[in-house]
Amino acid sequence: MKKSRTDIKVVKSYGFARICRVKHGERKIYTPTLIYDLEENVKEYVQDLPATISFLSNEFNTCSKEISDNVMVLKLTGDVDIERDFQIIVITDGIYITKKSRNFIKRIIDLREKISFETLIYLAFTPIRLIPILVYLGVDLFDYEELKIQAYKGRIFINNDFIDISDLDEIPCKCNVCSNKSLNEMTVEDIINHGINKLKEILLNIKYHLKKGTFREYLEYICSNNTHLMEYLRIIDNDMYNIFERYVGLY
Repeated sequence: MKKSRTDIKVVKSYGFARICRVKHGERKIYTPTLIYDLEENVKEYVQDLPATISFLSNEFNTCSKEISDNVMVLKLTGDVDIERDFQIIVITDGIYITKKSRNFIKRIIDLREKISFETLIYLAFTPIRLIPILVYLGVDLFDYEELKIQAYKGRIFINNDFIDISDLDEIPCKCNVCSNKSLNEMTVEDIINHGINKLKEILLNIKYHLKKGTFREYLEYICSNNTHLMEYLRIIDNDMYNIFERYVGLY
C-alpha cells in the first residue's frame, strides 16, 4: 500500500508567523501545533526526549543530517547548509541558543529565509514561555518536555510562566484537571496535564489572532507580562525591523 504524502500549505500569515494546513491522507491539522499531533516519521526520533535531543546534538557534529527524504535535523549554532527542500527541519540545540536572544533571533531568521515558506520548523525541547515569540519568528512545531521537568521540580505553568506551587494558596485555574482539586491533591501528572491544557490554549489563541489579523497586538499583550519575551520583541523591533516589515508586506 502506497504511503500517503504529507502536503503542507500556508493558509494565513503575518510575516514569518503563519498557519499551515498539514494534510496527511484524509487527516488535516493546522500549525502552530504540538509535534505529537503529526503523523510523520520525525516522531520516531523524538519519542524519548530529552535523551534523543542530547543524542542528536552530540552526534550531528557536522551541524545537519538528513534522517529521511522529508526531515532534516540540524544545529542552529553551526553553519546551516540546506541544498534542497524538506518538509520538516528539526532544530536540536534550540534550548541552548535561545538563552542568547540576539544570536538566536539572527540565526532563526537566517534559516527561515533559506528554506521554503512551506517547510515546517520544529524547535525540539521547546522553551515553553517563548512560544508566542517563536511563532513570530517562523517556528511551527513544539513539544512540552519542559513542562515535565518543571512539574517534577514542583513548578506549575500559569500565565505563560512557571510558578512554584508552594507559593500558591490556591490554583488560579478552572481547567478539567484543576477544577475539582485542591493544591494538596495535585500530583506531578496533574501539573503536567494542566500545563498541556494551558499550552494548547496558547496555541489556539495564536491561531485565532493570526486568522483575525490581530496577532501583533496579541503578541505585545503577552510580552508585556514577561521581561524575557519583551527583550526578544525589542531586539526584533530594533534590529530586524526592515526584514519583518518586508515579510509582513509580502504575506
